[in-house]
Amino acid sequence: MPVRLNENHVMPLMEIGAFAIALIALAWLKSEALTFANFGPSDVLTRLTPLILTSAFIERTVEVLISPWRDPEANRQTTAIQTAKAAPEPDDAATAQKLQNVAAATDALTAYTGTTQRYAYLTGLTLGLVASLAGLSALRPFLVKDALNALSPLQHNLFAGFDITLTAALLAGGADGLHSIISAFTSFFSATADRVSNPT
Repeated sequence: MPVRLNENHVMPLMEIGAFAIALIALAWLKSEALTFANFGPSDVLTRLTPLILTSAFIERTVEVLISPWRDPEANRQTTAIQTAKAAPEPDDAATAQKLQNVAAATDALTAYTGTTQRYAYLTGLTLGLVASLAGLSALRPFLVKDALNALSPLQHNLFAGFDITLTAALLAGGADGLHSIISAFTSFFSATADRVSNPT
């Protein structure tokens, strides 16, 4: 009898497979460790500032590109919801119909908004990918100078591909996501400093 996998099984299997591939690649590449520079909380903000600035530009660009295309229909559907909510309710049947109309209009707007968000993310990811291919980097600013020169060409290319992908994803996530990363770094450094100064 064939075994059928549901969604709850697929993701763990994908994660296990990715982990296994990573281990095999690590053993095959004999990768050298990357050497990161010493940095503090203020350095994180300084090194990520170009990324934050570019992300803000991308957010605005996506808004300019997507809004004229998608907003009119969203406004129409919002008006449809308001119209459905304002319908009279002379009897129970009309009330039930009104609730159905409101629910249907709301579901339609939710689906439309979700599609718009996917378009916006794909547009942002594309712009982020172009920016990362042009040289913007999330990881290189945190490495010591010439750290990549010690890597084999294969590992260097693997790092470059990972850095490009990571940078594009971060840029597509928006400036708020980058601010949360900075906040996480700052909180980590502060907590570490407190533990050092106040050992228990």
